[in-house]
Amino acid sequence: MLFPDLDKIVLLDDDVVVQRDLSSLWETDLNGNVVGAVFDSWCGNNCCPGRKHKDYFNFSHPVISSNLHQDDCAWLSGMNVFDLKAWRQTNITEAYSSWLRLSVSSGLQLWRPGALPPTLLAFKGLTQSLDPSWHVAGLGSRSIKSPEVILKSAAVLHFSGPAKPWLEISNPEVRSLWYRYVNSSNIFVRKCKIMN
Repeated sequence: MLFPDLDKIVLLDDDVVVQRDLSSLWETDLNGNVVGAVFDSWCGNNCCPGRKHKDYFNFSHPVISSNLHQDDCAWLSGMNVFDLKAWRQTNITEAYSSWLRLSVSSGLQLWRPGALPPTLLAFKGLTQSLDPSWHVAGLGSRSIKSPEVILKSAAVLHFSGPAKPWLEISNPEVRSLWYRYVNSSNIFVRKCKIMN
């Protein structure tokens, strides 16, 4: 059983910065759903470039095309709240395992590599949409598309993508968002020479 003594958890990826108190996220009513996640980004309703189902799944396969709509937005992982009581009342773990087995038996033709596609399938219909101000993702790409006001007000900045702010290939604007939270007095940080 998953965390038998807990009824709720907030999951944060290791490449996020928390900019404000998350306690009200903890109090969010998931309306009987298992996971709370941001679907739409700051750019408006159903604006999720690079995060639609068609960006993850092979819609030429009938198993996928009969279960998903290609233009639906995929929810963001990396900052989520999970209702473990609701989880325990579903078969999500088995559903996830079933999708993985089906993927293997199809010759890995159902989706692009990654953990998110089978997660999207397993949690289908069990996800509560959260306000986009909770989570701005994609900051590990080479360019920032989010306006500065959105970046400053977001609860969680997620440096998802290959250009992490601690790498030389990162965007300098993104790097500054991360650096302001790094404890440069920490001896480990100084020895790693990750600061300018």
